[in-house]
Amino acid sequence: MKIPFGWLFQARGMKPGLLMLGAYAAVYAVLSLLGRYQDNIGSLNNLGIIIKGVSDRQEWQPMFIIVTRFPGRGSRSRANVPGYLFTPLVLLDQHLCHKTQPIAWYESAADTYTRTNDYLALCAFVGFALWWWLFPGQVVGVYAWFRRSGFRSPSASRVRLAGALWTVVASAVLLAVFSKR
Repeated sequence: MKIPFGWLFQARGMKPGLLMLGAYAAVYAVLSLLGRYQDNIGSLNNLGIIIKGVSDRQEWQPMFIIVTRFPGRGSRSRANVPGYLFTPLVLLDQHLCHKTQPIAWYESAADTYTRTNDYLALCAFVGFALWWWLFPGQVVGVYAWFRRSGFRSPSASRVRLAGALWTVVASAVLLAVFSKR
């Protein structure tokens, strides 16, 4: 089986770096899935910056992460420690997936974007679980590709059991997300 960008994994020392980058993105994806829209004044208050004013936008804030700006154009961003750690992914997420919305006091477009992204995440989780359930040989092949030596192939039933455990964990996360909306 030919792996896309397989040459990248052949370079010396690249595999651990790429796995760490993948883990970094996966942790952020889970935190983003559990996030919510919050007005920028509320985010500043959570950072301990007490400001009197009127919020002018709703920004996506992943769970435990705050990256925000003062009201008005051209202000510097403020963040908590996890916010600074995940700043590149937060800004990319706010720009591409969970767009910052101006506050319209009569309606909010933020809910439309959030529901769409929740359903996309649900499809990704279900697709990953189905791959483990329906094609355990491919799952083992991809894992064996990462661990070239000393790998004993598990049975298809064990791979399917791992897929079932993944489904339970993913379902718990998604139920937590859907229940708070």
